[in-house]
Amino acid sequence: MLLLLGLKAPIALVAGAGLLLARHAVYASTLLRNQFRGTYILYYIPGVLLYASVLWASYRAHARGVVEWKGRRISVRAAG
Repeated sequence: MLLLLGLKAPIALVAGAGLLLARHAVYASTLLRNQFRGTYILYYIPGVLLYASVLWASYRAHARGVVEWKGRRISVRAAG
């Protein structure tokens, strides 16, 4: 979000890039501490993007009130 806001305010771009680099460093140290190879850091950005897209799809399905799963439509409205 900060990176997108950085198009209008350059300080937000710097802050967003700094936060991203800091998060990368924390994840890399966690990988190395748990005896994984450091090259696995390359999977961080795609993993975060995939996870965020799944969360967004779930939110949209629940907001509509219908979730489709394996060809079935399931109502998720609260009983009331």
